[in-house]
Amino acid sequence: LHWLFVNLAGVLGVLWAVARLRTPTPELALLDVGGRLAVAALILHATASGGTTPLLHVFVASEILGALAQYWAVRRARPEPAA
Repeated sequence: LHWLFVNLAGVLGVLWAVARLRTPTPELALLDVGGRLAVAALILHATASGGTTPLLHVFVASEILGALAQYWAVRRARPEPAA
């Protein structure tokens, strides 16, 4: 059962990556920011609960930095509202 969920998550991850590459919209980018932050929170929860290596904090940092970079890029790409 464990491997079933690992493979399902992998398929969904690849599908999401393809969707983001084929349709790079600001809305999908912002959804990805939320997803990255959720993944970071899940990894932090798993490491705080024990049974996993603190080395996973490297992935937390990469997810948070990726989310910030993507959010910054979306903010820069959006036109300024007319005054």
